Amino acid sequence: MRPSSSHSGSPSRLSRPCSRRSRICGSPEIRKKYDAEFRAGAVRNDRETGEPVARIARDPGIDEGTLTTWVSREREAPRTVGTA
Repeated sequence: MRPSSSHSGSPSRLSRPCSRRSRICGSPEIRKKYDAEFRAGAVRNDRETGEPVARIARDPGIDEGTLTTWVSREREAPRTVGTA
């Protein structure tokens, strides 16, 4: 059973849906920036350890979806052969 409320039944400002990128309605988006070396290291950990992405992402505090995107992009990137 829902608790009774004193308002007229119209949705309040707080009940409006939040944007996908905003954790709190009305707040600006806060995004972390990771340099290329950090991203490459996280992708290398995924490739070399075979651990689940969630476990690899958890320790350095990377969002699982972010790491999944990096890994996917690395797999799709064309391979270049070095001329060492």
